[in-house]
Amino acid sequence: MPILITHQRPAGSTGLFGKLLSGIVAALTLIVALAFSVVGLAVAGVLAVVVGGYLWWKLRAVRRAMAEASATVNAAQQAKTASTENVDRSPQEGRVIEGECIREERPSR
Repeated sequence: MPILITHQRPAGSTGLFGKLLSGIVAALTLIVALAFSVVGLAVAGVLAVVVGGYLWWKLRAVRRAMAEASATVNAAQQAKTASTENVDRSPQEGRVIEGECIREERPSR
């Protein structure tokens, strides 16, 4: 049986053509990765705007109800304050100042 001798290059050595081809492949890979990242960021931005707009649109009724409830509470508090300020107190009712009860009595006639 004849012995076949083949010539093998060492693992680390490539010719000029191999180095040029690997540089081109690396540059193309970098360009494709950059293109995918730009497209990915654009899609993420559009998706964020769409989701934010959808939530803003769906929650507008909740915001309106909160504003109406707040206005109702404020009106009730103002009405209560106005009604207690205009009440004419009788002397028997007295006033409370810092936890002390002061009773004013009119002299008898």
